Amino acid sequence: MPAASTCPFDHHAITDSREAWGIYADLRDDGVVFSPEYGGFYVLTEYAHVLAALRDPDSFISGGGTRVPTVGDGRLIVIDNDPPEHTSYRAVVTARLTPDSVRGMAGGLRALIDRLVDDFHAEGEGTGSPGWACRFPCMC
Repeated sequence: MPAASTCPFDHHAITDSREAWGIYADLRDDGVVFSPEYGGFYVLTEYAHVLAALRDPDSFISGGGTRVPTVGDGRLIVIDNDPPEHTSYRAVVTARLTPDSVRGMAGGLRALIDRLVDDFHAEGEGTGSPGWACRFPCMC
């Protein structure tokens, strides 16, 4: 993996989505970027780098949390664990996410997503996940 350049911004300080897309385009040009913010983290912007990180859990750990900055003491099962815990959790989750089971959820998921997008549009903004407020106005 190439050496990292330094991230030129604090991702929590961006309030204009147009500014964010320009910054993300610049980051993609750099490939691997290091940010000293929030204790330090890497931004991997190319598929090959993400794949390399996924295959190297000794160098790219997730056990301390994957949110930047870390939020509380809570951890998300699977993503906030490193092997061997990650491997055990993943086996349980993937057993429930077979192609047939996912097909069976499609109708309910479509309805949920339609409702969430409609709510985001009506409100002009939305929440991406519990505890994480979207800072970008709805561009619909």
